[in-house]
Amino acid sequence: MTHLNQTLTSLTIEGLSHDGRGIARFEGKAIFISDAVPGDVVNAKVRVQSDQYDEAQLLSIIEPSPQRVAPFCAHYAQCGGCQLQHLSIEAQRFWKNQNFITRLTQAVDSTHAHIAEPIFGQDQGYRRRARLGLAISKKTK
Repeated sequence: MTHLNQTLTSLTIEGLSHDGRGIARFEGKAIFISDAVPGDVVNAKVRVQSDQYDEAQLLSIIEPSPQRVAPFCAHYAQCGGCQLQHLSIEAQRFWKNQNFITRLTQAVDSTHAHIAEPIFGQDQGYRRRARLGLAISKKTK
């Protein structure tokens, strides 16, 4: 069990949340850590606690992920408009696709769904947003 303001050491980031925070586990509980990417090993301080998960502040990166890159924008740290510039474009695409599939399968029965490959544009200089559509056809007897 974690405590507020407790420092957690050597956490391995295993995933990425829908809002771009790294996800680690401590004693079975999910810990969401801003600015951490999958594959990082970090130290973090617990700032918010709940029954299901905790939120922590990144204190240091002990071992950076191979997916971690230097942000290309000089204003990245101050702006907040592009939360994932510190993650390689390939990893961004992978994790965004994973999060989409996870949310889709939680929302609808997708056992008979065909999920097309994502369509990609240029790597920089555009907003990373998508407009998605879902068509449901009724089977006729």
